[in-house]
Amino acid sequence: MRFVIYKPANMALPCSTSHFFILIILSFFLSHAGLAACTGSEVVVTIPNLNFNLNNIPLQGKISSEIITPEQSLGSCKATGTENPSLSYRTVSDPGGSSSLIMGKMIYTTSVPGIGYAIGLEPTNFCLGNGIYWVPFTTCKVPVSGTTTATFNAKLHFQLYRIGAISNATNITIFRNNFAIREYNLFDSEITFTSTYQSSLPFNMTVNTCSLQSASISNIILPKITSNALPSINSRAGSTPFILTINCPNNTNLNITFTDNNKIGQTTNILTSTTASIAKGVGIQLQYNGNIISFGPDSAEPGTTNQIVLNSNLAGVQSFPFTASYIRTGAVTPGSMSATATFTLSYQ
Repeated sequence: MRFVIYKPANMALPCSTSHFFILIILSFFLSHAGLAACTGSEVVVTIPNLNFNLNNIPLQGKISSEIITPEQSLGSCKATGTENPSLSYRTVSDPGGSSSLIMGKMIYTTSVPGIGYAIGLEPTNFCLGNGIYWVPFTTCKVPVSGTTTATFNAKLHFQLYRIGAISNATNITIFRNNFAIREYNLFDSEITFTSTYQSSLPFNMTVNTCSLQSASISNIILPKITSNALPSINSRAGSTPFILTINCPNNTNLNITFTDNNKIGQTTNILTSTTASIAKGVGIQLQYNGNIISFGPDSAEPGTTNQIVLNSNLAGVQSFPFTASYIRTGAVTPGSMSATATFTLSYQ
């Protein structure tokens, strides 16, 4: 506060009296709260060498399991003691960037094309009970109080993703500088530090794929039969075996779906004859291990209609036996007939 004696201009003052106006000017000086000193920590991450089946991983699919680091310090901040706990707080944040998103997670590229990763933060001594924050994120507000040093401990979560064509690769690395601890007060003052996280050593990736070993199946020739071989509706004849031999270099959940090529989308168990067929009242049915196969869409997605599990843990070479046969569907008209089906192998 200061006092100013103000004398009006051009005002005559008698000798015997003095008239003064006192103008009181109030000036309030507010200083910002003391900002804490923060230091960052280098966060070192080890990613193991990977060996996986490429067929198991669709575009934007996860590569291998989520990698979780031990608890470690992101850094620490020491309060000056002048902060107002009700007006000052800290957060840990990573706003992400212009990278693409998968399921709301920011995906960053590695040193190898086709391999990306997401990173998440799991606080262990702050924001307790809030789980994992995947980039982009801002954690909970942590109040600032006292003059003690506050540490920010957390586990880091890494998930690799397939974001393009991939093949065998060595010396893969990831490197970013982005986690930031920010302190805010009443005046939106802030200080920021950024910690570093990276793979401590380059890692390697070996890509494998399942392959169809048997020759491409183009024609399955069923024998000639007479109408007497199909005496009643749903009777079958002319059973003809065929085999699919598949090699998977490592453990794979192998599935197959057959699709009616002449009536895509139908889900019955009888193939539709081609328009060139002459025979009537007869269809073709497929079986696997004695079980009748129903048809489904041309899709490798898990849970596809009428998808068949061939082996839930195939590693190596295995042959799978199928049969095709005639089935009577109505009044029989002799003649030639044909039908076509496609199959989709799914690796899940």
